[in-house]
Amino acid sequence: MKNDDKTPLWSGRFKDANDPLMVQFGASIDFDKRLFQQDIKVNRAWSLALKKTEILSDSEYKIIIEGLNQVREEMESGSFEWDIKLEDIHMAVESRLTEIIGDAGGKIHTGRSRNDQVATDLRLYMMDEVDSFMKMISDVQATRVGGHNTGEYKDRGIIGCSITGLPNHPVENVTLENIRIRFTGGGTLEHAEREIPERAEAYPRCEMFGTLPAYGFFCRHVKNLKFHNIDLGFDADEHRPAFVFDDVKDLDIFNIDAETTPSAKALMWFKHVDGAFIHGCRPSKTVKTFVRLDGNKSNNISLMNNDFSNVEKVLEKGEDVRENAVYLDNNRIR
Repeated sequence: MKNDDKTPLWSGRFKDANDPLMVQFGASIDFDKRLFQQDIKVNRAWSLALKKTEILSDSEYKIIIEGLNQVREEMESGSFEWDIKLEDIHMAVESRLTEIIGDAGGKIHTGRSRNDQVATDLRLYMMDEVDSFMKMISDVQATRVGGHNTGEYKDRGIIGCSITGLPNHPVENVTLENIRIRFTGGGTLEHAEREIPERAEAYPRCEMFGTLPAYGFFCRHVKNLKFHNIDLGFDADEHRPAFVFDDVKDLDIFNIDAETTPSAKALMWFKHVDGAFIHGCRPSKTVKTFVRLDGNKSNNISLMNNDFSNVEKVLEKGEDVRENAVYLDNNRIR
């Protein structure tokens, strides 16, 4: 059935027209029209599912896809006529599709609710926006930062600090320098061993991971990262490393001094780090292990011109690390 007069699809339940004020109040088209790409993508996928289940014939499926392509072209070009009477993006697309191809256009609603459409459109939209957002996170610099009793967040645990991107979408060009922070502490060995999920749907909320495996900085999916002149400590007993670097490329560490305990795996834990230059570090207190290195992607790790007089063990490597992944030169060893 065509909807030539562009009345709401539910309007048959009422004899009289809605008050214009209520039409305006109930409409979301002014802001959800930005979902048109996702709504058309969902309709294309759903139409294919209906064809596979033989609810749509091959010919109906073909004209629906052609019609959806035309609707998308109109919306992209700006020639589409938006009408508040159609309330939302789903109704706008379906109504225009039906105008173009006839009654077959109404079949795209078969077997799903409006809630299904809203949830799927929004999820796809957020995925696309995260991609765009990640491309903008670059060239970040913070300097002269201090803090005390840091690391707790409401009821989400002792989260510490995180610099995290997403798989294949790294945060790029981040520099932190002249930073002195004393954390609350209290992390356990179990916290240090936690496998941290990606949680793209919650990105980039600061508490999305809960308690982190590092009491200081947890850095994952980062490219070109610098830590210069950093001093970290904690109050309560702490069994996590000060730093955890996971899937980091081109890391520059200069003059890091961070507290640690003998039970911690290391002061810094590297996982799949490709390209790291550690120089000018001189721990002021005893450190059992300075760097723990894991991951078969870890490579090109250089430690040069450091004073390890207070370090019992400079480097500990996992079995999966390449034999020549690390280069040490001109370091003062205990």
